[in-house]
Amino acid sequence: MKFAKEHFPMGTYPGQSSPGLYIDETKAKNFDVIARAMKKDLFPIGIYSGDNTSGTGKTTCMTQDACYFTWKINQVYGLNNKFTSRNIFFQIDKMLKEAPILAKEQPYSVLCLDEPDELNENQLRKKAFELKSAFRKLRQLNLIFLITSHSFFELPKFYALNRAQYLVNVQFYGEFDRGFFKFYGPKAKKLLYFKGKKEWSYDAYPSDFKGRFGPAYSFFPNCKEETIKYKRRKEQDMLDELSGANKPQVVDEKQITKQLFCDIHKRLPKLPIKELAEGFAVSTRTGFNWLSEEKAKNQSEDSSAGASRTDYTNNLIDKEENVAVSAEKEVYQDG
Repeated sequence: MKFAKEHFPMGTYPGQSSPGLYIDETKAKNFDVIARAMKKDLFPIGIYSGDNTSGTGKTTCMTQDACYFTWKINQVYGLNNKFTSRNIFFQIDKMLKEAPILAKEQPYSVLCLDEPDELNENQLRKKAFELKSAFRKLRQLNLIFLITSHSFFELPKFYALNRAQYLVNVQFYGEFDRGFFKFYGPKAKKLLYFKGKKEWSYDAYPSDFKGRFGPAYSFFPNCKEETIKYKRRKEQDMLDELSGANKPQVVDEKQITKQLFCDIHKRLPKLPIKELAEGFAVSTRTGFNWLSEEKAKNQSEDSSAGASRTDYTNNLIDKEENVAVSAEKEVYQDG
């Protein structure tokens, strides 16, 4: 079925045969139930997995479903919400900052997390409490929350079973053809997780139904413009990840304690090192070692700085002398 013909006129997508965006009708009926229940303080979560691989089209499918949710909510509650590139996030921290703003501007908004590293099992062991707290905060905002992940089985039970209402697994067919999905409701999703997690197999339990989806990212209004913005943000996020800009800075408590110890000794040189060490709950020997290391480091830095200045000056002089000699030779040769 087609929806939102006013937002997706002819020419929005290559090869578009009629106005509107396509969505599988059975899937739309399931989403209608969720949209109507938002007034009951529901906090629905949908998971979009990629059949344990990349490039299947899970983000494409998610944006199309997010458009349908937004369009349907506008119909049900008489709102004028939008779904743009602003609604998609790559890090949970950034989403938490923007979520309250979006919730206030557009009630029942759809927020999407596009393959966040924080939601895999290894990362969640480190920050599980923080993320569970974040989900509790988000629940109070009455938002629809969609997540993409390479694999459904990569997610911990708290999110895969307790929090999510449905799973859409997007997969290739034939010769890597895109546009195919399987839909799992609460019961099917649960049984798939328990039966399929051992071998990461989506054949371990049958889906509730199968369907197709279109080939392009979807936003409204201004689908083409927002698609460009999304791709730019996605590219920037990848560059930030490669450069380490997205990685949180690791705090070395021992190094901070050591630096503080040395700074206090520098300000209060008459304070006995033994008393200072007792104040920091370390041995006197450790205190002496810290001060020795700090002194050696400072001497090394001073030495390096002096050598650099000398080398630079000498190199510059050498270059000037070489230029002068060369010029002199040229004069003599010309003469």
